Amino acid sequence: MPRVVEQDGITIYVYSADHNPPHVHAFYAEHEALIEIETGVVLVGHLPGPRLADARGLVASNRAALQARWDQLNPAR
Repeated sequence: MPRVVEQDGITIYVYSADHNPPHVHAFYAEHEALIEIETGVVLVGHLPGPRLADARGLVASNRAALQARWDQLNPAR
């Protein structure tokens, strides 16, 4: 599972052979949220306090790179 972005304790991963829609796994401490790359919608999970907004901001500001990584790791999806 390649780590793509890390900032302020938030780590963003893109998994290979993952399910649609294209999304990332955002971690903060023991918390996890799946965030859709295109829209920033939280599909599953949560991060505490303002960290969810921070993670969604990281996804938004890195959207093109995250989508490219998703496409590389999930070519048939």
